[in-house]
Amino acid sequence: MIPKNLVAVDDGYAQVKVWKPADGDKPAIRALVPTALRSGRGAITGLDGRALGSSYTTGNETFVAEIGVSEETRWDGYHVSTMNRVSVHHGLAQAGFRDARLHVVAGLPVREYFKNGVRNTDFINRKIESLKQPVTHADGNSIEITGVIIAPQAVSVFADWAMDERFSLRDPDLRQAEVAVVDVGGRTTDIAVIVRAGTGVDHARSGTENIGMLDVLTEINNGLRSKFDLSDERLPIKVLQDALRTGKARLFGREKDVADVVQQAVSEVEARIARTVRQMLGSGVALHSVLLVGGGIAAMPNLAKVYPSNAVIVPDPEFANSRGMYRLGVGALIKDGQRAA
Repeated sequence: MIPKNLVAVDDGYAQVKVWKPADGDKPAIRALVPTALRSGRGAITGLDGRALGSSYTTGNETFVAEIGVSEETRWDGYHVSTMNRVSVHHGLAQAGFRDARLHVVAGLPVREYFKNGVRNTDFINRKIESLKQPVTHADGNSIEITGVIIAPQAVSVFADWAMDERFSLRDPDLRQAEVAVVDVGGRTTDIAVIVRAGTGVDHARSGTENIGMLDVLTEINNGLRSKFDLSDERLPIKVLQDALRTGKARLFGREKDVADVVQQAVSEVEARIARTVRQMLGSGVALHSVLLVGGGIAAMPNLAKVYPSNAVIVPDPEFANSRGMYRLGVGALIKDGQRAA
């Protein structure tokens, strides 16, 4: 039996994706929440002195979520930080969980899940212990993470795409095939070559590069500063995300057409990612498929042209990791003989 409190949380540098499949008459939970946090209880307050937004305290630190200018997440150690812990709790709260005790499946990039070709047990355990630490919600909501499973992100994609609900391969040809995963996330692009029907990773052709959608937002920020002669400042994340999504930005109280800035930013980062993928995977001639996933894929359709014969844009690519994490979590719990909570 699958624990009824099991939920997958793809806790990325730019967004948190929460996934739980439908259960009987309960619909699936599918939530995408920006990773936008700033430390300090009084980061933004109302006239009554109370913090606006969602306030969380863990240990001796307090963070406020859903604010204009957020703190940077692109730093080593983020995945075992208090900031990451709060982002997971905020994502779960925004997904509708209240006063819940949850068993969470979270992820790590390939380079952090593996070290020198073997499972990085010490770092994985640090993340497990971090996520189990209590977080207090200012609104009284109590979410307790009672159990944690950590999955390698790119391998999770293979599980989502290649396996059915019974953990059997959808296509028997995949038993001997090599499948590459290219996951364009917030801070990183995760690349992994999956072998032996999903049971192994070819580390010589796998890795993680520090380039992703946050780089696109940085380039948009720089382009807007140049185009509109702005001071040396970081624009609110919502302004940059809206520009990326719509080609328009609200500046000085007026809507501006910034499609040219966005296109330039996307093209530059897309070209850098394409070079990285080619360097790691080569021609791709021996690969059954190259799976393209992550929040960046929708914005970068030209990446599919790198491998026109075997590239596959996975359906609903932003949630491929979280769906696969959930499936791997179920498999891990069944293997351990756990029963429904």
